Amino acid sequence: MGLAAGLLAWPVSARADATCGSTQAGWNVPAGDTVFERSPGPIADVLAAVGEYRSHSMLSRGPDGWVTHATSITPPVNGDRNFLGQECTAPIDPGFLYAASPGLETIGQGAIYNFLYAGGPVDFIAYQSAANGTQQAIGNMFMGAGMSWIAWDSKQDTSQLVFAEAYNGTQIHYGWYQYMNVQGTAQGVPGVNTGVVCSTSLALWQHDALSAAPGYSGDVIARSYPSSLIVPAAAGLHNAVYNECTSLMGGPFSSFGSFLRTIGTCALCFNCNLCGAAADQMVNCFSNNDCGSSNPSEWRGIVANGTAVSISPDDIACWNNPSNGTGAPCAGAGSSVWGWDVNETVQWNSGGNAYSCWD
Repeated sequence: MGLAAGLLAWPVSARADATCGSTQAGWNVPAGDTVFERSPGPIADVLAAVGEYRSHSMLSRGPDGWVTHATSITPPVNGDRNFLGQECTAPIDPGFLYAASPGLETIGQGAIYNFLYAGGPVDFIAYQSAANGTQQAIGNMFMGAGMSWIAWDSKQDTSQLVFAEAYNGTQIHYGWYQYMNVQGTAQGVPGVNTGVVCSTSLALWQHDALSAAPGYSGDVIARSYPSSLIVPAAAGLHNAVYNECTSLMGGPFSSFGSFLRTIGTCALCFNCNLCGAAADQMVNCFSNNDCGSSNPSEWRGIVANGTAVSISPDDIACWNNPSNGTGAPCAGAGSSVWGWDVNETVQWNSGGNAYSCWD
């Protein structure tokens, strides 16, 4: 997935500030299988621009068990409150965008249920099974090559631990630039400063769990998105962020399918178009890993003349392939091990479940 591929399948991430919850039952998805979903928000507009549908993907560790996925909480606003400070040109916190958290994490069923449903409707949810002979290997592998656990207290409830992963000692954050350039993630190496997104982390798990097994057919081939697709995708992302910001300016405003806190006040800036700056900053982060710049010429030049190379949820599921750019086949060498299956129904009926958090 990328905006130059990257804007193509923006994960739903946080649709609500609440990040802790519980369910009366866990889902029925076997360990090693992948859950896909689509929910309303700016990502839906972006996906429509490139013909893709699914917006988030997650790896099940079993019915009523753990869930591994990569996500980010809603990016916070810039805390710089100096007169004419950086908040005027970079309204969203650049430090957070460069290393968004929680990143790659393994969480409980209560947390994933809250993640999915607390902020609004889910338009689509289904799971697909891993190919025969691969399900157990993927479902039972929690630690890939070079990885280690990191645990920290939930920001919402400090009594709850959230388990994240590190690569070579550095926490694997949510990497917005993965949408533009997947880099070596499908070969088991997280991207710029060890970042992944939901679907590229699944390609990483496939490599780590299966690459040494006899008969492995190869890592997932990234899709290439031409400028004819990424130009409207970038414009769609920009417009979605801008429109949601301006619709609620003066109070909390919705962005990325969730609530982005107030972006400062015009009293601090000569240029009061903070929503335009926020939109340009987000697209620059996706397209060029330049998360501190709100220069619109930067992203416009990149998407007009570039190509994105990434892996989207639709690639992992083998949807719309290769109708929008070239990429992985649905079977054989370079395919996703989940791509062979059709949609299977996700049900919340596997037994009791405990309260947990995903932030």
